[in-house]
Amino acid sequence: MEDDKGLYARAHKAFLDKILPTMDGVNYMRQDMYSLIGLQNKPEHADYKKAFNDVIYNVTHVNKDKLLVQDGKYFRKILKDAKEIQWWIDSGKKIIDFKWPRGVIDDTSFGFEDSIEIYPGDGIHVTGEGNQGKTTWALNVAVENIDNPAFDGVTIFTTEFNDLKFRNRIARFDWVDIWDKEKDRPKFELLPSSPHYEDLIALRPNNLIIIDWIKMEGEAYKIREKIEKLLVPLDRGVLVILSQKRTYKQWGEGGEGGMDLISAGFFLMFEKLWVEKVKAPKKYDPNHKWFGFEIHEGGSKFSHIREIIKCTTCHGKKFFQGEPCATCHSIGFIDK
Repeated sequence: MEDDKGLYARAHKAFLDKILPTMDGVNYMRQDMYSLIGLQNKPEHADYKKAFNDVIYNVTHVNKDKLLVQDGKYFRKILKDAKEIQWWIDSGKKIIDFKWPRGVIDDTSFGFEDSIEIYPGDGIHVTGEGNQGKTTWALNVAVENIDNPAFDGVTIFTTEFNDLKFRNRIARFDWVDIWDKEKDRPKFELLPSSPHYEDLIALRPNNLIIIDWIKMEGEAYKIREKIEKLLVPLDRGVLVILSQKRTYKQWGEGGEGGMDLISAGFFLMFEKLWVEKVKAPKKYDPNHKWFGFEIHEGGSKFSHIREIIKCTTCHGKKFFQGEPCATCHSIGFIDK
């Protein structure tokens, strides 16, 4: 029969071999650890369970070189080191010549090519009210970057299109050749929405990934955590997320946390775009600027893109002294 010393040694080895290596970035309850080593609530397991609990107590509270930290019911692994970012060694990655939606009809532009730097692994978040141009924005980003050498490909995840709807919509994007004649298929892939986008992004880490639109299924408060999971698998790729925004709310689904980890964030409203966040501005800073635009030809083409400001008379309220504002024609904005 195994004595107490032998039971402790076996439990300690099980902890080091089977539990500690699996705890990177993961918090465990005690029951989680029991499951990993096959401990059950059986009389014959009682002595071994006591020995294992002694091991957990010692590596958390007693030993000089502690391995775990306890926070309530949860245990986490203590980090012993971090891999240094070797910034002085050229990784071969370059700032991306990212192509933004533009006025195809009249050659107008948001000017973001000259004002926003996008790096490999960056995230872009566009949140907006329903039926106000999010999908038009997403598809324009896709086709403008369809031949961008910075990416291995373009992947669009959709929540709205079936094959017929998409075929009819994409046919209106007639200013770009979307067909790969060599492969006899489109130059991009269209995939259905998924509860686990991160798994699919991991298979395409160098693609431009567009998610139109992301659903939080009653857990909107976890939007920051969700975006972090989607960014982790990227290498040279870039993530573009679209999300819903209620008319009566300032922020998109999940609140301002949806803008925490991204490099460029925008709000889309009726014929207006607000630049909420640009982390790396270039020649001029577009942060907190408004742009006006129009959408034509069945949600395919932007035009009349220009910078706008709130009306100097009604200050965006559309009415002045109880009457419709004559300066902005009750729009609330005027061209800058």
